[in-house]
Amino acid sequence: MKNQQLNLTKDPIPYLAVKMAIPVSIGFFFHTMFNVVDTYFASKISSVAVAAITITFPIFFMIIAISSGTRQGATALIANAEGANKKSWQKNIYFKLLLFLSF
Repeated sequence: MKNQQLNLTKDPIPYLAVKMAIPVSIGFFFHTMFNVVDTYFASKISSVAVAAITITFPIFFMIIAISSGTRQGATALIANAEGANKKSWQKNIYFKLLLFLSF
């Protein structure tokens, strides 16, 4: 199988958007299925357990969305620093990312 890389400067934007959105969509699908399975088994315990999962579901997705956005933004910044051959800038971004993620 041929290893096909995306060319972000020459490929059409709709094609790139679809190719890059598919893995994210699959990831969100599995996160959703994780909560569906949890809800099923919690329903065997009690309605309070289902209510707890229902309350935490939006919080869970907010955490996933923030971490996904942070990861994508940091990847773009680090790649930009790598391309500009600015190692100190790259280390600075990486340190700030670790500091941000520690909270």
